[in-house]
Amino acid sequence: MQDNLTNSDSKLIKSLQQKKYRNAEDLFVVEGVKLVGEALSHPDLVQMVVYTDDAHSYGYSLPANAARVSHADLQRISSLKTPNRILAVCRQMEMPAAPRINLPLFALDGVSDPGNLGTIIRLCDWFGFRQLVCSADTADVYNPKVVQASMGSIFRVQLIYLNLPEFFNHLPKGHAVLGADMEGASIYDHEFTPNTVIVLGSEAHGLRVSVSNCLTGKIAIPQFGGGESLNVAVSAAVIASEIRRRERH
Repeated sequence: MQDNLTNSDSKLIKSLQQKKYRNAEDLFVVEGVKLVGEALSHPDLVQMVVYTDDAHSYGYSLPANAARVSHADLQRISSLKTPNRILAVCRQMEMPAAPRINLPLFALDGVSDPGNLGTIIRLCDWFGFRQLVCSADTADVYNPKVVQASMGSIFRVQLIYLNLPEFFNHLPKGHAVLGADMEGASIYDHEFTPNTVIVLGSEAHGLRVSVSNCLTGKIAIPQFGGGESLNVAVSAAVIASEIRRRERH
């Protein structure tokens, strides 16, 4: 273990809070005991670990080149208002040029809130959806807020950024592309098939016309009480739960 962090390393870690530097370096940062533990289960991705407490206090082994710093030093390079005890710099996951799509899955159209994206990644992991398709303007998967909200699921759910209309138009015949829409049919009455893509739009704008034109149908979560709408991540969780429930019956 080393007992200091170079100035260049500190500047690098701080710069990775911005997307342009994450993309230029092909790196991102995870913070917190649980997330770093998840990252270290993929040691080929971990480039650097920075920690503050005794190396044996984390419940897992730290790499030999991990750097120990003061809490004040960690606070200076952290993206969190209240920094945790440890962070890791990781290489971004490679995305195949032509990824094999596993259905059913969710697709996100312009979901720009990083907290929502991170939560959706986490629920995809929980319900066993191993991929998540996203429009190019959906929040960056390596945004620190997305990484934190995913709670480590970022390492188990493959995100694929692409042109949604092109993706939908190239799906084989017989595939269902269902848009979540308040005017759609109830999810409790719809017969979901394994070859289904569920499309969720941003809460502010909904689905774009170019995406809506590709839909084979629309579904909705019935409203039994008050409220204007559901958060997009909550909607994804309700629909995911119903899909998996149907599979068991």
